[in-house]
Amino acid sequence: MKTTFLSLSLFLLFQCSSQAQNTPPPAPVSDNPTTGFIALGFGSAMPLGDYGSTSNSTASGYAQSGSIIDISAGIPINHSNFVIALKFDNFSNGYDIQSYSNNFVANSPGYDVEVINSGGYHGETALIGLYGTIPIHNFVFDYRFMGGFMFASYPAINYTVTDNNVDTVTNFNQSSSNSTAFAFDIGIGLRWNVSHHFCLRLDYDYLSANPSFTPTLTQINTNYGNTVSVPYTYRQKFTLENATFGIGYVFGRK
Repeated sequence: MKTTFLSLSLFLLFQCSSQAQNTPPPAPVSDNPTTGFIALGFGSAMPLGDYGSTSNSTASGYAQSGSIIDISAGIPINHSNFVIALKFDNFSNGYDIQSYSNNFVANSPGYDVEVINSGGYHGETALIGLYGTIPIHNFVFDYRFMGGFMFASYPAINYTVTDNNVDTVTNFNQSSSNSTAFAFDIGIGLRWNVSHHFCLRLDYDYLSANPSFTPTLTQINTNYGNTVSVPYTYRQKFTLENATFGIGYVFGRK
């Protein structure tokens, strides 16, 4: 995946530099048919709803603001203002382990929690759908509806719980877990055609999926040496709003 992003970045940068010299002013987009594109975007992945909640609830996901990289490509449908498009996202969100610890202590008087380490959420999506386009001079307004799959990972968390009532220490190791679920994306965007084959993009997307994870929680009592491992099922809804800025190569313009 990283090689794909790097290759596309180099391709787009090459096209940008080659168009920078002796490029005539672009014709108004409204005089051209709907165009195809290949684009690369970078931006922020902001958790919403239960996914980003830190409330004292079993539904809270404790996800923090993160980052996203996306690749998209579209092929125009003849004699229409619609584009059939593919979109691939790669996003990461941290895990707010401090809020998790505070809620654990609030629910368990007499216990202290020390976090050893924690991972974060990670996800990739593969989506297909339809773009509608509205050309306005050298700008194109996009709106899209897409569906596909999310490949998501739940973070590993290691922490120690001390029972101050009986002076025992227990280590908890929660494994990471991977899951695949249906995902959908609703988004809008603005393209600015700065040359005949090159555009800048600004996009906003609402992305959602509801994967089910099966991590294993291992409990180790350091006082007695007892070890218990319990697999369990946990469903965490992923809801994000993603804002990205990027560059694109445009084809099909006359």
